Order: sequence, then structure tokens, then C-alpha cells
Amino acid sequence: MNIPRGCFEERSSYLEDLGVQFKVVRWVKQKDGLSLSHTIVNQDDPQASAYCVLFLKEKDAHSFIEATEVADHKMIGQLLGFPECCVDAFCQRTQNFDQDPILFQAENSKREEDITELPNGIKHRNITLINSLPSCVSFFRYWDLRQSFHSPCRFNCIETQKLFEKQLPLMKQVSSSRLDRLLKLVSHPVVWTGYQNNRVVYAKDFKKTFSTISLDEFTTINYFPKINGQD
Repeated sequence: MNIPRGCFEERSSYLEDLGVQFKVVRWVKQKDGLSLSHTIVNQDDPQASAYCVLFLKEKDAHSFIEATEVADHKMIGQLLGFPECCVDAFCQRTQNFDQDPILFQAENSKREEDITELPNGIKHRNITLINSLPSCVSFFRYWDLRQSFHSPCRFNCIETQKLFEKQLPLMKQVSSSRLDRLLKLVSHPVVWTGYQNNRVVYAKDFKKTFSTISLDEFTTINYFPKINGQD
């Protein structure tokens, strides 16, 4: 977790009052993207945030800090309790961070796909996900709406679903309204489109844009919620 410098004392006191143990791993200049790629800064930097680890056992906190120092993604994922398949997929993606994480997840998933050419000559890659699980839908993570604390390896990862069910009581306790909004969004079809650095996500009562890794092909990913009893 990241705690901005301006509210570090307040949030530290709040965590201590809850009996939560944490350590500051490093002070960084927070930005979008992978936390390990954030610029390390001095604590006095006005834009600094404390990158922290919450823990139950002191030895796990030290192991996490050591793994962070050497960017050992596999060890970090194991310490955080993420599914092994998702940890392995993330380690695979670290070999090419120029690849869009949503597209990477879709390409690992069961899907139908076709490629057509638009009138302007640009190729349109159309992907329709099959039997996706709501717990694995990560389209909304850019707006802090997410039901998993890791990047699922695919849109139908059973291990992510099991972990989601285990974490559900805690998520409801932390922010039931945010969780309810997210679950409502993924109960309807969702369309993700990307071309060059632009992304758009459409869902019921939701349309937002953001910028990220460039894509050469105009790409659409279609998600349809699984109907009970559907194979």
C-alpha cells in the first residue's frame, strides 16, 4: 500500500489503532503503473509516498523488503498469497512490460477472435471472452475498482475466484459500497477498446478513458457475464 507524505502521520496512527503492523519499504514518487518502477525519493520530497507492507509475522515483512530490493516478483507474489498460476503469468509479463496487461490477460483466456480491416485501413482485432468470471474482470482497476489484489492470469482463473470468495468478507468490511458498485458493473456486458495510447471502457452507466501502453492494432475486448448454469 502507498501512503502519501501529507497524510502519513494520520494514516499511520489509524493503522496502529487498528492493531495493524506495517513497515515502510521505501519512499517513492507515486505514479501509475507497477509499484516497483516508481522513482525512489527522499522522505522530504513533497510528492513522496510511503510504499508500505502490512504483515502478521516480522520475518515475512523482512522477506518482502528483501524481495522488493532485487525485484523478485515470484517471491513477492508468494508472500502476498497470490495464486501460483497468476504469479507465474505476472513473471512472464515482466519480460515485456510494453505489453498491455489487459490484452495479455485476454490472450491467456478462452476466447473467440477475428480480425477485420477498417475503412481507413487499420486492422481491427475483435476478442470475445468465453465463460469469464466476474472476480477476474480487471477493466476497472485504473479507477480503483477491483475485486482482486493481484493481476489474474486470465479472465476465467478458478484460483482467483477461490481467493476472491475467501477475501470477500474483508472487502465488504473495508468498502461495501465500492464493492457493490463493482459487482454491479460486472453483472452487465463490458467493452474495452484500445488503439495507440488510448483506452476506453464501456459498461452500464460507465464510460471512462485513460492512456497507457501503445497498441498498433485497434483492439476490442468484449466481456459478457456468465449466466448461471452456462458451460
